[in-house]
Parts: sequence; structure tokens; C-alpha cells
Amino acid sequence: MSTPTLRSKKEPFTTSRSESVTVRGAGELGGGTYSRVLILGSGEVSGDLCADRVRSMGSGEFHGRVEATTLSSLGSGEIGANLVAGQVRAFGALAISSNAEAERFSAFGACEIGGRVLAEEMKILGLLQCKRVEAGAFRIRGTVEIDELLSGDHVEIRLSGGQSRIGQIGGKSVEIWGRKLGKRNRLLRAVGWILGGVGLIRRQSLRVEIIEADRVTVECTTADVIRGRHVDIGPSCHVGCVEYAETLDVHKDSVVTKRERI
Repeated sequence: MSTPTLRSKKEPFTTSRSESVTVRGAGELGGGTYSRVLILGSGEVSGDLCADRVRSMGSGEFHGRVEATTLSSLGSGEIGANLVAGQVRAFGALAISSNAEAERFSAFGACEIGGRVLAEEMKILGLLQCKRVEAGAFRIRGTVEIDELLSGDHVEIRLSGGQSRIGQIGGKSVEIWGRKLGKRNRLLRAVGWILGGVGLIRRQSLRVEIIEADRVTVECTTADVIRGRHVDIGPSCHVGCVEYAETLDVHKDSVVTKRERI
């Protein structure tokens, strides 16, 4: 799979100005082209912004398009239009109303994107909500909600609490794992069982319509169709139909309604 990116590596982002600007407290910046932009506190950028480096520490609001070599957001970040960046690092809550394109996109916390994501590498620890993702490598530990397609050369999802949902998943390798609380510790396992019984820990699961890849490994997944060359159905799965070319393994605690070798 060739990963689409907005900016070719042969055309690195550069700015025509070397000016740096710092927005402190409840300040406002009108947009423009800068070398570096630093937001400390509750700052706003009212227009389109181009910068080599953008850092927001606190509550940063960008009402226009943001284009940067590096975007770092610590706290709460909101972007009201498209985001184009070489590298994105978000710690806390990041909301993008439209599309996001980056070479490397990493978020720790809650990330909500109104449109599609194009990235060479995407790593999420926490919650991801978006419309569509196309990535070379996609990894998440937490909860994911993707309305349409998640595609990538390598897709790895480690479910952690709550219900996840994805329209379709496609790639070369797809791995979906469930969290095993207290795997080696009896006390932790007992505490997990008690908390789960009273509803403080929600059982993790993924609902997806179609998964298609050369190699598919799933746990805690409900799917209409799984299609692949090598398919491994782990525990806590419900699958309508599995179409496989070479190997198929199904865990005793899972249900597969139809198995078809293709």
C-alpha cells in the first residue's frame, strides 16, 4: 500500500519569515507565517497559520488552517480547519474539525477528527474518533471509533475498556487484541472480576463490518466478514463468515457461523 501524504519528502516545509511569536494568557494572534509560534495559557489564532514549529501549552484554539513542520499540543487543542504537519504530538485533548495529514501522528488522551486522517505512522493511547484513516502503520491502545475505513500496511488495535467500532479494516496485517487484566497476578485478576461485576470496568469489544488482510488475528471482535490468507480467531469473537486461503484457527470460546476456503 502506498501511503498518501500531502507534502512530499522532497519538498520540506519552509517558512519565508524567521519571526517567532509568543501568545500569553488570553491573547490572540491573527494568523500568518512564522518561524515559531508558542501559546502559553488560553490563546487563539484567528486566521490560517504557517509555521516551522507550533507549540500550545494550555488551551490553544486555531480557527483556520494550520500547516507546520511540528505541532505539539499539551492540554486542550482545537483546530477549526485542516491540519497539515510533518509531526503531530498531542497530550490531553485534541479536536480537529476537518482533515489531518502528517508523516507521524501521535496522541495521548482524546483525539477527535471530523474528517479523514492520512499518515505514514499513527499511534494513539486513549480515544480516537474520526471518519476515515489511511496510514502506513496504525497502532492504538484504548477505544477507537472510525465511521468508514481504517487501512494500513500494519494495523494493531489493543482494546482497553468500552466498545469500539469501525466500518471496515483493510491491510497487509491486522491484529486486534483484548486487554487481559491481572494475567499473572491472582489478586489483580480478582479485583478486575469484582470491578467488572459492578460495572466499574467495561468489557472491551470491537464491532466491525469487514476485515480483509493477508494475515488476520482477532480477539473480542464481532464481525460480519473476515477475509484473509491466514486467519486466527481468538477468544470472545462472533463472526458471520470467514473466508480464508491457507490457514484458519478458531478459539473454542468463539463462534463462526460460516467457514469458506477460497
